[in-house]
Amino acid sequence: MALRTTRPATFALLLATAACGGDGSEASSMPQDSSIRQVDRSPLTDADLMGIERENIAMELPWTENRVTRDPGASPRGIVTGYEATGHDGFDRLVVTFDEASRMTGYDVSIVESGAELPCGGGPEAVSLASSRMLVVRTNPSRAAGETGRHVRVGTSSMDHTRFREGGLVCDDADVSIWAAGIAEGSEVRVLELRAPVRLAVDVR
Repeated sequence: MALRTTRPATFALLLATAACGGDGSEASSMPQDSSIRQVDRSPLTDADLMGIERENIAMELPWTENRVTRDPGASPRGIVTGYEATGHDGFDRLVVTFDEASRMTGYDVSIVESGAELPCGGGPEAVSLASSRMLVVRTNPSRAAGETGRHVRVGTSSMDHTRFREGGLVCDDADVSIWAAGIAEGSEVRVLELRAPVRLAVDVR
């Protein structure tokens, strides 16, 4: 797997399957198993970018069915100012935008069964959406609320995209923010870290 990055970071690719209990670590408490699948990388086309400037791509992780995680390390808290879900030809995209003072936080991206228990705040929360499977994007340390108030409300709404059918912020507590969407189809994710402003783009196909 080829990685392109402008700063040190620790990544792991794990196959997301069914929910499992937490063991005290942020990453290992997410649904997973020990299988690792090969990933292939193709150059991003204009259709992949959909308005994203190439020079603003800080890092790209190519299409994979594996779970994708970035160790938060000593990252300061990021303030999430918005989540935007859009549909495109061949994939749907979620963009998580952080405020201008934030740097990229740790994150965990996976596709799990609807109803899975997701670790957030004081303990795991079971999240059920309309579809049988859901995309889960967990950022940490982060909050969707700043000094001026809440930027994103907690709650879900219906979506009219090919893959995303219902989604929204399902938890924002104790420096953990989780956005989830029920997906009608798709099993692969692609992750882009963006700068100017700092954003996390997650594609599903």
